[in-house]
Amino acid sequence: MHLPDTGASTVALSHPSIPRRQPDDAHLPHRGYKMNADEEVTEKKDRVTAVVDLDTPLKRGDQTFNSITLRKPLGGALTGAKVVDLLNLDLVAASKVVRRISTPAITAQEFLAMEAEDCTAIAGEIANFLLQKRQKAEAGLEA
Repeated sequence: MHLPDTGASTVALSHPSIPRRQPDDAHLPHRGYKMNADEEVTEKKDRVTAVVDLDTPLKRGDQTFNSITLRKPLGGALTGAKVVDLLNLDLVAASKVVRRISTPAITAQEFLAMEAEDCTAIAGEIANFLLQKRQKAEAGLEA
């Protein structure tokens, strides 16, 4: 059965009293980025970072990376990984997070193909980011 197009949906969508639907993630912080007055995305300057020097450089095409910079993850970057697994240095859990917080961005496949000592060094820094200052002090780690 074919119904005639009344144009009602077009009128309803353009009516000023009907609020426009926001994107599903409009209420979430944008992973350490903020919009400046020119609507340009800029990275926050106060984000904590850690540099991991790799024993075996990461090769991607003709590029070679001797170190990876990790940014302290916000809650959204931990999506898909259990925090307890990250704290236990689970490499599969770390592979879900590392691409979201690394520069250069490392895919899960690249991460899991790296040498074990480099994977555990990266996973250790991720776990370190998840501890509060008090917890680090109690454990004798840097605060």
